[in-house]
Amino acid sequence: MYANKDSEQKPSMHPKQKELLLKLAQVGLIAAFLAYISFREIQPMILNHYGISSGGGGSSFITSGSCKGDLASRVPQAVTLMDIAFPWKHVKPKNVDVQHPWNKPRAEGWTPKLAPAEERAPKWIVITSINAPTEQVEQWSTLHPEWRLVIVGDKKSPEDFNQTNCVFLPWTEHDRLGFSLSKVLPYNSYSRKMLGYLYAIQHGAALVYETDDDNGFKPTMPLTNFLPEKALVTSLQADPATKVANPYAHFGIPTMWPRGYPINAGLDKGIDADAPLAYGAASMEPKLIPIQQALADLDPDVDAIFRLVRAKELGNFKFNPTAPPLSYPAGVMSPYNSQNTVHYASAFWGLYIPGSVAMRVCDIWRSYWAQRLLWEIGGEVAFLPASVDQVRSPHDYLGDFLEEVQMYTQAGKLVAYLRAWECGKPTLFDCAIKLTHDMAVEGYWGATDVEIMTAWLTDLYELGVENPPVTGTYTPIASGSESTITTMTGVKVRK
Repeated sequence: MYANKDSEQKPSMHPKQKELLLKLAQVGLIAAFLAYISFREIQPMILNHYGISSGGGGSSFITSGSCKGDLASRVPQAVTLMDIAFPWKHVKPKNVDVQHPWNKPRAEGWTPKLAPAEERAPKWIVITSINAPTEQVEQWSTLHPEWRLVIVGDKKSPEDFNQTNCVFLPWTEHDRLGFSLSKVLPYNSYSRKMLGYLYAIQHGAALVYETDDDNGFKPTMPLTNFLPEKALVTSLQADPATKVANPYAHFGIPTMWPRGYPINAGLDKGIDADAPLAYGAASMEPKLIPIQQALADLDPDVDAIFRLVRAKELGNFKFNPTAPPLSYPAGVMSPYNSQNTVHYASAFWGLYIPGSVAMRVCDIWRSYWAQRLLWEIGGEVAFLPASVDQVRSPHDYLGDFLEEVQMYTQAGKLVAYLRAWECGKPTLFDCAIKLTHDMAVEGYWGATDVEIMTAWLTDLYELGVENPPVTGTYTPIASGSESTITTMTGVKVRK
């Protein structure tokens, strides 16, 4: 139920809630076990999971295999789980207060580096895959020619990948695309999906839809439920002090939370499926919503904690299809993913995917980063009813849990940091590179993401993507000030 009600009643503790909290405690014990027991026996397993190699001869020198060379760091012998999850945390990024290509006047007669007119199309679907074409990929290809499909391969992708009505970009061809980004991206990384975004933009995209190879659209709405870039959308006006909210509650499942939602935002407060939402719908008015996230039915995007404790329910979830789209005002955040999301041209910069963090974290960190930057130009992220059915590829839930450690430990801190962050730069690209640098300094991602971001923005600039001026309408909120978190059910909790 998405209808909003006012109530001062405190949520009760249902027996099922107690069971859920007990299971969460068990998961917590797993994390504590991994963090504090002798590291010698589990070191090879975790290092292999993160693509990290260990030196021999008894020395504990650890090098990240998913980050570029300048992030390789030497870690003391007393290694912790945090060192494994964040191998870059001892490395500081280079200064970014320099003149970038987008700060220089364009040369007379300059033209964007676009493909020939006959090869361009306004709507593109972008997927990255290491699998043979799935049933869902075949489904996306049927939308041709209204929607063009590009699939980005990597070193693990099949060499004989063959799908009609699509462009496949094998890893062996990435450097030949002519983008500076390809030279700084790590291989076997979800961040290589960005090459597909650049290819789409180069080939005329005014709208980019991103998804994965295990998502299939509902026959009744094949990419038809997304709103215009500027549209009338319900803005759920939470308490002015609210800093993070759960859209799944609005769409009818208040006991579920999206991957990346700060676990301290409700898991420790008790979960009550009957608790009313504590905010009401504001009046309708046009919004700039250049990034739109539609939900997924059946097996929605949730974190490994949810999957570990509610595994039997997965595959059967359905959100309320009649709940209206919503957006949150500047100052209120919610994570979104890269599995069923549209970006209009004014937010193409927001397609960035960090290359130094785990795959289960990268698009979530992107979502928080992009939301904060949207506030600089008066934009918001819109959340829409489910338009795809996700039949999730097989996953190792414990492996997912390990990849998500950074998310569990840093999401709440990141939200507070971003709400207090100030740009002080004249253009969006300048704010983007500054925030990327500042997040690296704070240890949210690695120093190479500054290098990757610079290449990304440079490629966008050369393709003619707009670098909008900052409006300066958002007033940063000090992280130390009193604020609230809207829990998964919408109950406000003072923090």
